[in-house]
Amino acid sequence: VAEVVQKGYLLNDAVIRPASVLVVDDEQSLRNALAQYLRHRGFEVFTAATGDEALERLRSLGYIR
Repeated sequence: VAEVVQKGYLLNDAVIRPASVLVVDDEQSLRNALAQYLRHRGFEVFTAATGDEALERLRSLGYIR
C-alpha cells in the first residue's frame, strides 16, 4: 500500500482512487503551480484562496459539517 499512496492513490474498499489534496494559498500563482504539480503526480486537487474558502470547500466535499 505504501507504493500506491506514494503515487497519489489510496486504497478504499478494494478500489484504488486518487488521493485528494486541498491547496490553500492567497497567492493565485503559487496555488495554481502547486495544484498543477500535484495533478501531474496523480492527485485529485482542490484549491482555495482563503481559510474561509477552504472550510467551505471541505464542507461541500463532505469532510466537515
